[in-house]
Amino acid sequence: MRYKRYKQTNITHIIPKNKISQELEGISAILDANPRIVETAYEDLTKGCNANDGREGMTAEQVVRSAILKQYRNLNYEELSFHLEDSNAFRAFAHTPEAGGKVDKSNLTQFGRAMSQLGIKMIAAYSPEASGRSERAFRTHQDRLVKELAMAGITEMEQANDYLANTYMPAHNAEFAIDPQEPQSVFVPWAGTALQDILCEQYDRTVGNDNCVKLEGLKLQIPPDQYRCHYVRVAVSVHRYHDGGLAIFHGPRKLAGYDPKEKESSVCSHVAA
Repeated sequence: MRYKRYKQTNITHIIPKNKISQELEGISAILDANPRIVETAYEDLTKGCNANDGREGMTAEQVVRSAILKQYRNLNYEELSFHLEDSNAFRAFAHTPEAGGKVDKSNLTQFGRAMSQLGIKMIAAYSPEASGRSERAFRTHQDRLVKELAMAGITEMEQANDYLANTYMPAHNAEFAIDPQEPQSVFVPWAGTALQDILCEQYDRTVGNDNCVKLEGLKLQIPPDQYRCHYVRVAVSVHRYHDGGLAIFHGPRKLAGYDPKEKESSVCSHVAA
């Protein structure tokens, strides 16, 4: 899913007044005065696909502004990613969200999506539940441990680590640890979808008129099967595994697998229901 622009720009960005920021403000004014630039980029980004399919990605405006930053500062993609996280001026210019901001529950990351599929509820670190637990633990350990280290005359890191492992933690656990009411493990065997198809990257795609799916410069051909004549215009999911392998799924059904070791992605013969 891709939009031209977000309807409302984040007003929390504070742009520092330095030379680079002033230059970026000038470039931004040019972009605002020439909306056709973003419209052309949007048309190119959505060519041959449905812009309303899949998860929400960067807007066309964010893509254009990020590309300008890359060229303007002569950055590679890794450096661009770092600056978009580190620089208020760059984030404000590119209209990207601030790193460390609140979790967007409607636009999950790969990690958030995997946790949701596993039925695991994530508790954000800034939430009252998480901060309360952390603060109670910090209050206990910071108050006790600092005083104990001082009383023991410890001033070196190595001594402190030794005291923590061999004296403080055993004493703390002996005082506060309690036996569980139910000694049996509460963990149960996983009985759902194969874990490798959850703990991987997943990308929503729409099959093109050539019965192929595009992913980062690759064109993946869907082989014939007994279920349909073709998958043109069908929404599918591309899985990328830790070893670089790829697979295309239509719902729970695996349509094809692709071997990362081959120079050209070869379709695996296995088709699993």
